[in-house]
Amino acid sequence: MLGVFHLLALSTAFGMSMWMRFVSCYILGDVLPRQQFAMVETKMYPVYFGIQAYCIGTIFIAHLWSHGSRVFANWLEVFHALNIVLALLMSMGKLLYLEPLATRTKSERQKLEKDTGRGRITTQPSSGIADHAGDPVSATTERQEEAEGERQTCRLSEKLKTLNKISSHLNLMTIMSLAVHLVYVGQMINVTCA
Repeated sequence: MLGVFHLLALSTAFGMSMWMRFVSCYILGDVLPRQQFAMVETKMYPVYFGIQAYCIGTIFIAHLWSHGSRVFANWLEVFHALNIVLALLMSMGKLLYLEPLATRTKSERQKLEKDTGRGRITTQPSSGIADHAGDPVSATTERQEEAEGERQTCRLSEKLKTLNKISSHLNLMTIMSLAVHLVYVGQMINVTCA
């Protein structure tokens, strides 16, 4: 029965990771506007990272339980145990650190864009400059505030880009760890059946 849980957790974690990394994000990114895509990501990624972490934890427990003291019998078994631990640590890092930080950064950027009026479509021309045409101090202050808002938006966008790049690389390394374990389990099943 433990082998069934092991295979179910491995297939779920691997299949879900492949789908999210190579299919879902590209389709949603092409179809949805940026702000809606960000909203979908903030709802979808915590669930994805949580399920992935639980599945990898199940894989680790099943691996240790099925091998018992043989886990430390040779270097290959130690390598596979460490491979699963590494995948679990990467998944937990994404779930507990990167995803909440990226969500906070996205919401800060969206709030700043909303406050400065970026990302909205206006049907009437802005009357801000025309109201202050006779007051150069107010017009200068408004331009400085717009420039500062633009700098903060760029800073948040760069931070978000960096966080997404790190998360993407960790996700790819997690997929590679799961693929290595998938090959290992496939070989073990082949040996058992032969």
